[in-house]
Amino acid sequence: MHEAGIVVGANGIDINLAGHGMFGGIASGGGGPAGIDNTGGYDDVTIRNGTVGGFGFGIVATDASRNHILGITSGAAGNAVTIEGGDANEIRHGEMFGRSWGIHTTGSIGLIVADTSFAGGFSSGIEVSGDGARIVRDRAVTAGVAASDVSGIRLIGSGGRVAANHVEGPWPAGGISIVGSNDAVVDNTVLNATPLFATGRASDGDGIFVGAFSTGITLRGNRTDDNDGDGIDVRAAGASLESNAAFDNGGWGILAVNGVTDLGGNTAGGNGAGQCQNVFCP
Repeated sequence: MHEAGIVVGANGIDINLAGHGMFGGIASGGGGPAGIDNTGGYDDVTIRNGTVGGFGFGIVATDASRNHILGITSGAAGNAVTIEGGDANEIRHGEMFGRSWGIHTTGSIGLIVADTSFAGGFSSGIEVSGDGARIVRDRAVTAGVAASDVSGIRLIGSGGRVAANHVEGPWPAGGISIVGSNDAVVDNTVLNATPLFATGRASDGDGIFVGAFSTGITLRGNRTDDNDGDGIDVRAAGASLESNAAFDNGGWGILAVNGVTDLGGNTAGGNGAGQCQNVFCP
């Protein structure tokens, strides 16, 4: 019977792997416990400087706040990192691969994921459901995704910021997918989002997709090239677009609904269906 590698049992502890790895010996398709288990909900825990691999899940935290995952490489049969609840947790300078999600969070407020790479085998590279998230300077490069409803970065929440990330496909359901309110999507590069098969979803093969029920979304300074669908597809009236670029996409360069705010500086060229709709592109 497999057991968790380390079970956190107190607030404020520092788990320093000191450059070493810990491995669970579970096959890539199997289930099993976590390499580091903080389902007890302990706060101010630091996990750093090493590798966690071969477990059912890499690192799991439930209702824990101010946890820090720093310089960790994690690979797992499930999710590399799972965070449910809690406030002000952060992941920095990591490499995360999960056969399901790379990073999956639910209801975690004020999460920071910075300078980290992530990929999912059958699910998104990162999916964040929670308010106030910061996903910055990260890298989402596909691990050969086999599912259709998969994005490099998926944010479901309000007051978030997705900035300066590099997202490279296929990521069939959009390189970056946003459903929320008052989120900023700024200075990202998204390439080669490709649906493995047509599903009829609006987001199929789009570089950046903003869902119809989103409000107050800002898109500024993003570059979306060589995606099979639209470079940028904004289904939410009230979004603002400024200085985005979309070239050589299979669909539209920038496809936006009536009611978006065009703040200028958007450019497009070489796109299959047309250059820009409801924003001006010279």
